[in-house]
Amino acid sequence: MSNGAKSVLFDQLSRAAELVREGNRRPEELSPLLTAFIRNDAVHITPKAVLKENGLWHVTGNFTTVEEAITAGGYDRLWGLADRPAEIPMGIQPVDEFADMVPADTLFPEGRDYVTAEEAYNSLPMVSPIAALAYGVKFPDEQRRHPLVIIWRDGLGRLWYAVLFSDAGERGLGVRRVHPGDRFGSRDQFLRSRKFAPPQSR
Repeated sequence: MSNGAKSVLFDQLSRAAELVREGNRRPEELSPLLTAFIRNDAVHITPKAVLKENGLWHVTGNFTTVEEAITAGGYDRLWGLADRPAEIPMGIQPVDEFADMVPADTLFPEGRDYVTAEEAYNSLPMVSPIAALAYGVKFPDEQRRHPLVIIWRDGLGRLWYAVLFSDAGERGLGVRRVHPGDRFGSRDQFLRSRKFAPPQSR
């Protein structure tokens, strides 16, 4: 392991330890935050998503391809374009985003028990697709509680969505283009982008 890689690992470990000291993480959660895979003296650090105060997660990572991001998630089931990652119209860039969850039912128009994909997209700033995948890597149990959805627009103006879900105990990832009539109900939650972390309480 190079000195540079060691420095990155120590820096991340220090940040994680600080969260434990502040009471924002349990001590037993410290070790899973950092996972390094050593391959031919090259260190690949998986994206990390660290729970911050007020329900925000700080999601970071540096995938090189969509396929790498999906493989890192270890999903049991893939549907739509999730099993053809090269066809997914999403950008690849270093991830550094804060996120929280917004229940879909908070977006329901009066008298309805669902929100359409376009309504949700126009109502919330969603995290980037690559950030959603990074979130799935580090918090696999969250999608077992409720489906986690993000919606984005490609370069041609078309809407797409990705959903992290669970079915019969299996974790899954679905990616497809939004179709007319696509809607989200009370079980769904959207991953909203929050540009800045809240101030630390003293």
